Amino acid sequence: MAYDATARPLEIPTVPGSMDKLQEQLQAVVDKISKLPIDSIAANLNGSLAEMQKTLKQVNGEVLPQMRDTLEQSKKTLASANESFSEDSPQRQKLGQAMEEVQRTARSVRVLSDFLGRHPEALIRGRLKDNQPDAYQSPSSSVRESVPEAQP
Repeated sequence: MAYDATARPLEIPTVPGSMDKLQEQLQAVVDKISKLPIDSIAANLNGSLAEMQKTLKQVNGEVLPQMRDTLEQSKKTLASANESFSEDSPQRQKLGQAMEEVQRTARSVRVLSDFLGRHPEALIRGRLKDNQPDAYQSPSSSVRESVPEAQP
């Protein structure tokens, strides 16, 4: 066979191979990407970012200083409470005295309640004088029972 420069080049028929399939797949991906509404997605994203920036500015400008003030007030309140109820504080001593007074009062009420349980007529007759007959004495008892005095 002789070479002819003016002749049409020979075509060798080929079977589609893996390179052709890969090219088709890449073209399909590019087509799908080109169909995406990138402009509207970008616009929505820009709007969302702008709103987020506004929110962060508001948080940084208003909320954080208020949170700091609240935290500082909480620290002061806790420090005051700790100081108020320390071992040697007047408030703690007053609280202890008040609790002792409540205990004495409860004890007096209990004694009075016991006495009135044994002698309900004392509510009507009242307190006995020293020169009155012993009305609260039980028949089997020789010792006079009277309303006990509450001790301070």
